[in-house]
Amino acid sequence: MQPSQSSIDKTAYLYIAITSLLWSGMEVACKYVAEQFNPLQLTFGRVFVGGMILLPFAIKSVRKKGIVLNCGAMGKFAALGLLGVAISMTINQLAIVYAPASVVSSIASGNPVFIALLSWLLIGEHFGRSKRLSLAFDLIGICLIIRPWDIHITVPGVIYSLLAPLTFSLYSVLSKRVCREYGGLTTTCFCFIFGALEMMTAALLTHVPAIAEFLTAAQLESFAYVPFFKGYTVGGIPALLYIAVGATGIGFCCYFMAIEKSTAWHASLVFFFKPILAPVYAVILLGENISENVLAGIICMVIGAALFALPDLLKKPMTDGNVQKLDA
Repeated sequence: MQPSQSSIDKTAYLYIAITSLLWSGMEVACKYVAEQFNPLQLTFGRVFVGGMILLPFAIKSVRKKGIVLNCGAMGKFAALGLLGVAISMTINQLAIVYAPASVVSSIASGNPVFIALLSWLLIGEHFGRSKRLSLAFDLIGICLIIRPWDIHITVPGVIYSLLAPLTFSLYSVLSKRVCREYGGLTTTCFCFIFGALEMMTAALLTHVPAIAEFLTAAQLESFAYVPFFKGYTVGGIPALLYIAVGATGIGFCCYFMAIEKSTAWHASLVFFFKPILAPVYAVILLGENISENVLAGIICMVIGAALFALPDLLKKPMTDGNVQKLDA
């Protein structure tokens, strides 16, 4: 049974805010260590470390709630880890190979479009007029920021750039019921661990000569002979800790806590705020300038985010009886 609009826990917006702040700095941190690591190596490292950091807290949560993690539960975590980590993040790396990283990142901000449609099709979540207006403003904002009419992208680049948010959105929607059954913290932790193990298996396969030669011939050299321990330096540790513990561990945990306490559609607000906050980080930390089209896009996305969140924030809390009556 899905929560009504009035029954949504307002703390979900706190988790959304924390996730937005952490995820928006990901590109800056990744750019700092980009030349030191293979893309898949960095992805594997951050989800594995993030999962390990969350493991003690997940175990404590499981014991406190009296949850039984049987083979069925582990199967769910493994499947979600395969989809959300091994597949989705790998596709995202392929998108970066074939398309500009800025384009990939901006298109990823369209996750709410896919999440809204998949939530409606798969689990029956609905959204009203304000949410549709929010979606329209955010799509306009994304277009103003990336200016697709001025960018030439290859067909593979377009396909991978769209598949990346689509697969992650499917991951978000399918994980909703698992989050409510086992908790956002536990789900995040074990999805990362299983996803990392699945990626490690794939990385090991890239050292098979025949597979490595095939990847090289397909112009995917970065996916051949994926290293595991190369590139680690003392100077890069702070950025790696931020990526693995902050943005990955805590960020994803808060994201799924938001899903658990609201809806997949509401939690997708983080993808509205990320294009707003990311340029701010870039200005402060990298000294970049914000162009007029980016500023216009940010304004549109702020309006979209306001249309999305304010109706729920302004509603009065309802009693359990009223909520049950509405849901019925």
